[in-house]
Amino acid sequence: MNWPFPHIEPREVQLEALKKSSGKTGFAFFMRQRLGKTWVAFAEYVNLKEDNLVDWMLVVCPNSIKQQWVEAIEQADPFMPFVVYRSQNKREVDHFFEVNKEGGVVIINYESVAAFMENSYYRKFSTIRTYIVADESTKIKEPSNKLTKACLELASICTYKRV
Repeated sequence: MNWPFPHIEPREVQLEALKKSSGKTGFAFFMRQRLGKTWVAFAEYVNLKEDNLVDWMLVVCPNSIKQQWVEAIEQADPFMPFVVYRSQNKREVDHFFEVNKEGGVVIINYESVAAFMENSYYRKFSTIRTYIVADESTKIKEPSNKLTKACLELASICTYKRV
């Protein structure tokens, strides 16, 4: 795995995390705050996409950090297509999928996962190669919780899973 962002200097811990996750369909980035887990996950997705192993990246995160993902993606790769899923922007999301047939990034908050899965978008991801990241995964720590069950169901159709 290489670092795909020449204008962003990686930390040694980021390169080590990429190396350790390489070739694993399931992996957790247990790194302290502010060490760049977002860029590590995005870098891994970019590498896997370049190797033709995945098409899409799904980022499931708290609503409060969706903008951080947007900013990180724009800084790392300003040409990467992405959309932030919100229940009130379904037309924008529909358009995103119509235009971006080759993949991209979908950012969704935990509370919207169930609605996302009820929509036709969920079926789309069941037929393609997807890299999913559960950011701030403590939101889904309770196995009997509906939110946790919905996230696990979504993850079950994804090729690569990261927390």
